[in-house]
Amino acid sequence: MSHLVRHTHPDRSLDQLEEVSYLLKNPEKAAEFLRERLPKDYARLSDDDLKASTNPEIEKARTYFKFVEKKLGEEGEEIVEPIAPIGFLNDLRCDSKIFEWAGVSFGEYETMLLQKNLQKHIAACGAT
Repeated sequence: MSHLVRHTHPDRSLDQLEEVSYLLKNPEKAAEFLRERLPKDYARLSDDDLKASTNPEIEKARTYFKFVEKKLGEEGEEIVEPIAPIGFLNDLRCDSKIFEWAGVSFGEYETMLLQKNLQKHIAACGAT
């Protein structure tokens, strides 16, 4: 009930309370009401048409994500040097406050999750 009080619009709180009461009294209708069983028509990755349309784009995109740089040495041999990782990440939580003033926001919790996951990704990639 405290969730309804905090997170619903004041003039809709009674309607929300009635919905929760109805769902508690009729659990067999909860799945239909909440639409838990929506059909999931995802494209199959094995579909030849999908592969034909996406593979060229994927190969083009891979050129932007090179992790090594090839150079020619003094005798013409190819030297592979890894590109130094960059691990700087702005504080998204502070930056999100500026965007909230403009009316754009993921929400505090989602921004925190995004910040933490980006930090984990940077650490997993070896960027320092």
